[in-house]
Amino acid sequence: MYNCRVCVSNIISGSSVSVYFCDYGDLSILPLDKLQPLTSQFKELPYQAIKAKLAGIQPKHSDWSIEDCDMFQELVVEREFVSVIMETSPDLLNPTDMVIGLKLIDTSGKDDICIDELLISQDRAIRTM
Repeated sequence: MYNCRVCVSNIISGSSVSVYFCDYGDLSILPLDKLQPLTSQFKELPYQAIKAKLAGIQPKHSDWSIEDCDMFQELVVEREFVSVIMETSPDLLNPTDMVIGLKLIDTSGKDDICIDELLISQDRAIRTM
């Protein structure tokens, strides 16, 4: 077992909480008895995860479908990328945090692939800028 820093985001019940893994960007539900106080030396270190999104596109419908998310995962897992920061904006869910908007370019193959353009060509996304 290993220890990770979390930020408690919500109390689910008297015995479980929703947490944000602040150094990885993941969310999870944990039993309350698995939490322990953070030692002082680790309180000074800023969160290591950075919130990001694809810049210039949005889902074609009101939200990304499960199929869209599965396709995105297939497109990005274990690939090499160049990321270009296109914008920064406040996080809509937590306005004290920032979100960076990225142009994500897969450079792992013979030809470079812009992920935003691919999602548009697959009719999964529409351009916003």
